[in-house]
Amino acid sequence: HDESWPVRDEACLACGIFCRAYPEECRPELKVLYERWTEQLTDQIWSVREDAAVALGDALMAYPELLPDLLKLLEEKIPAARDQPAQTLEDYKAKQNDIESHTDSQLYSCGSLAPKLGKGSQRKAGAGRIGCMSCGITRPKAPWEAT
Repeated sequence: HDESWPVRDEACLACGIFCRAYPEECRPELKVLYERWTEQLTDQIWSVREDAAVALGDALMAYPELLPDLLKLLEEKIPAARDQPAQTLEDYKAKQNDIESHTDSQLYSCGSLAPKLGKGSQRKAGAGRIGCMSCGITRPKAPWEAT
């Protein structure tokens, strides 16, 4: 649940591997891990989503009883892409060339570990869920991000 997406990404993978290697030792934390992994399936960073899926695969190998919950989750999340509004190439180019869409916008610094993390009262609830480094940028999740 870190603000830095590279940390979330690697922690996700590491926890999945750890659960697979030490299932009984990890069982007491499985509920929290499962919640984090399923949250990260809709992260705005593609590699976090991918590694959350890998971690859930590792967890499934360690805990086969997760299968019904995972299947239910997939049935809910995968069709979300159908809810994504269509965008033509012309729409895409128009948005890219629209100065208003890019004015007063936070720069997106993917992977930077520069000191951008909010401290204390600046930290937002749900850290790590929005923007690249949770630096105060908020936007609704796009439906396709659930897939």
